Amino acid sequence: MYRNKFSKWLLNIGDISRGWSVNDCLTQLIRMERVGSDQLQDFKLQLLKNLLLNAYDQVSLYRNLWQNAGISPEAIKDFSDLKKLPVMTKKMFVDAGDNCLNKSYPARSLIVGRSSGSTGHPFVYRKDPRHHSWFIAGAMHSWITAGWKVGESWVRVQYRGELSLRAKLEDKVFNCTYLPIDELSPTVMAQFSRKLEKTAPSLIRGYAGAMYVFASYLLAENKYAIRPKAVVTTGDTLYPHYREAIEKAFGCRVYDAYGGEGIPIANMYHDGAYYALPITHVELEPLADTKLAKVIITSLTNAAMPFIRYDIGDMAEIDDFSSPAMLAWTRISKISGRDTDIVITPNKRHLVCHHFNNIMRNYAGVNQFQILQKEVQSIEISLVENQSGAMNADKAQLHQQLTELTGGEMDIRIKIVEEIPVPKSGKRRYIVSEINKLAGF
Repeated sequence: MYRNKFSKWLLNIGDISRGWSVNDCLTQLIRMERVGSDQLQDFKLQLLKNLLLNAYDQVSLYRNLWQNAGISPEAIKDFSDLKKLPVMTKKMFVDAGDNCLNKSYPARSLIVGRSSGSTGHPFVYRKDPRHHSWFIAGAMHSWITAGWKVGESWVRVQYRGELSLRAKLEDKVFNCTYLPIDELSPTVMAQFSRKLEKTAPSLIRGYAGAMYVFASYLLAENKYAIRPKAVVTTGDTLYPHYREAIEKAFGCRVYDAYGGEGIPIANMYHDGAYYALPITHVELEPLADTKLAKVIITSLTNAAMPFIRYDIGDMAEIDDFSSPAMLAWTRISKISGRDTDIVITPNKRHLVCHHFNNIMRNYAGVNQFQILQKEVQSIEISLVENQSGAMNADKAQLHQQLTELTGGEMDIRIKIVEEIPVPKSGKRRYIVSEINKLAGF
């Protein structure tokens, strides 16, 4: 788990400086890999009961909903009783505003997060420090599963914006190299390649789409010098062709971590299946005439902004196979609800879902969006507004930001629509490309 005793000490120092408890949470997750089902259920049930009481007492959104339905927290004796509670949606949280927050937490104590947007619904959520510690521990658990040890070098390939001096210092202390994906062009990826060859990381962690684009560049350039222990993807769907390219380019296995709204849900294990972390309860509601099930989650640890029976907008497949890897953890064979392509610009930039979300999430008037690319020279953006006319004043600014993102060489058309249809497959595609070939490397 740790590279050495100094690494463990360093993680504790990080917790103290931030007011977090990552080391404690991570230690508990590692221990619970091998506990029996009864012990695991007792642990989860205690978390659930505390969560329900807290939500009823301190969160007006839940109290009003449950009172109207004639349900009290005491009516939930075990996880099978959760179906008595209404399913929550993203729109319900958006409409509720601050009424979805725990009033006992000072606003300044909460950590603000934003969803990756891989479902086409930008979303702002909040976490208390303890839940955030579980969130980080859940991520680190996936890295440790892949073979990394705390203290070993690792690379973060993602969009984090301009880093603060503190963030840069923390990356240095925790042996992390940050590669921003603001622009995935051949020139930038050549710089990435040289940097990674020099740092020789033990682990690379990045968005699945971005890692696929980077891997495709390396393969096209016959660059095979970067050899980590593993690559861990997150944020968007890890398709089979993504996995194949990444494993070929880096010469290692790819593991995937599944989460959303600041909630660690499930990590991929050595058998290729996902195992739900014991701090998140997963319900799978089968869809008629398909092998898919709707994913309903209950985060057992976020008391500040509880997600109880939350429809996260994904589909999954479950089976009854029992693996010796994680005997008591819920096994999910496949996450299959998110479907997205890559936009290619005339100047050979490759834009994944997170590029667009980092713009869209700043517009409160946008409820949902989808991007259609039929030719290299243009894209069409369909917007569903939160209310009629919500984007009237912001369309020009949005158009300008998208023009800058795409390099100023594309015709960008923005249209307001009533809804964005969901295909029968249940996979909601929010980037649809009809020219999606990774050309130009």
